[in-house]
Amino acid sequence: MFVDFRRTPTQHAPLIVNGAAVERVSCTKFLGVHISDDLSWNHNTASLAKKSQQRLYFLRKLKRARAPPPIMQTFYRGTIESILTSCITVWYGACNASCRKTLQHIVKTAEKIIGVPLTGLSDIYCSRLTRKAIRIARDPSQSHFNLLPSGRRLQSLQARTSRLKDSFLHQAIRNLNSLPALPPLIGENGIWTVIQKRTGGAVAFDREWTAYKNGFGFASWDHWLGLEKISAMTKDKSKRWKLRVDLWDFEGGNAYAEYEDFRLGDEGTNYRLSVGRYSGTAGDAIRGAYPGSDQNGYGFSTSDHDSDGCNPCIFGDIYSKCGSASLNGDWHPKGDNIFLSSGLHWGTWKGPINTCTSCMSMITFAGNSNMVYVPYFAE
Repeated sequence: MFVDFRRTPTQHAPLIVNGAAVERVSCTKFLGVHISDDLSWNHNTASLAKKSQQRLYFLRKLKRARAPPPIMQTFYRGTIESILTSCITVWYGACNASCRKTLQHIVKTAEKIIGVPLTGLSDIYCSRLTRKAIRIARDPSQSHFNLLPSGRRLQSLQARTSRLKDSFLHQAIRNLNSLPALPPLIGENGIWTVIQKRTGGAVAFDREWTAYKNGFGFASWDHWLGLEKISAMTKDKSKRWKLRVDLWDFEGGNAYAEYEDFRLGDEGTNYRLSVGRYSGTAGDAIRGAYPGSDQNGYGFSTSDHDSDGCNPCIFGDIYSKCGSASLNGDWHPKGDNIFLSSGLHWGTWKGPINTCTSCMSMITFAGNSNMVYVPYFAE
């Protein structure tokens, strides 16, 4: 099979193997997906629709047997949805409207039989596409790693063909860029500068000293601004700097902590942390949830640069000394976030063994009493 994207396809010479011409086909099946030489996906859609329609018969049998909706939902997900979404990130983006309508009609039919709403195929596609894109974004060994996170550069390209516009890479970039971004935090006399933000596990925070010194991540997404930049900003003694930490849990709750007189020392002090008076709803984790966990006045540590004797130091943290505030700890998904004291946590809010889903740290100079604060709500 030849896949030829040129406007005027040419006649390809036969492929000869051991003196015999190899049979040329217009469609083939690979890992359960039907691939045609024009990449139209019509044949693949027809095959999936046929298999799914056959299994609707058994769903109707369950209905007649008065099976409860949860049982029918489980059957649907295991025998129908699993077929409709097989390798969906490969082909769904390039499907035409007619193919999508055919497949979605099967979902709607199953909804009527079961009597409860079911997740649409486009939602499943977007969810899996984003999940796959995030896995690429957090893996530097991936061939697309350097392309995928820099979505603005690739999105600005003119997609001359629908194949490019509907390709995995292009749509994955679009999805990554649509993840929650920080609204402007603009005040009368200045702005909040976000120094750290985490909304998931896509950006790895288990990094060494140089990375934390210089910064990493993506400005409108998860990132660490950089110790050197933060130190340079806060050494201006004509301004009194304020630190604000916002936290979100997996149940939709949120809390915050604010500190007056925030500063970081220079590299010679290991970027020593200094904070003043606390206020907020999350508790003063920097000064500790228990005796001996005070982190105020200590330097920054990473796995390759232990400045305070807390060994082992798994993750870099502006709040070191094995204390109660660990905003750069490992991110854990919902359901896997309990009893993991190495995770992202604020010990005076939820305790050290209950990790947060998101956090954001930002600074501004004191005197902005009329600061307009626009909260960021994590998904």
